[in-house]
Amino acid sequence: MQAHTDQAPPTFPALHFLVNHGNVLALLIALCPPLGGSLFWATGSSPAFLVAGALGGAFLYLIMRSYVDLVRIIVDMLLPK
Repeated sequence: MQAHTDQAPPTFPALHFLVNHGNVLALLIALCPPLGGSLFWATGSSPAFLVAGALGGAFLYLIMRSYVDLVRIIVDMLLPK
C-alpha cells in the first residue's frame, strides 16, 4: 500500500493563535488573581487577598509571557514558513 504524498502539512492553529495574541492573552490571564483578590476583599475578607492577588498576578504574567516567548521561538525555528 502506497502512502499519500499529497497531504497538506499541519497548520497548528493553537500555536499561531499564541504567536499572534499571546501578549493580550497573558495580560488577561494575569488579571484574574488581582480581580479575585479584590472581590474577596470587597466581600469582607482579609486585605491579605489584595496582596496575594497582586503577587499571584505578577507571577502568572511572568510565567505566561515566558511561555508565549517559548512558543514564538519554537514556531520561528521549527515550523515551515
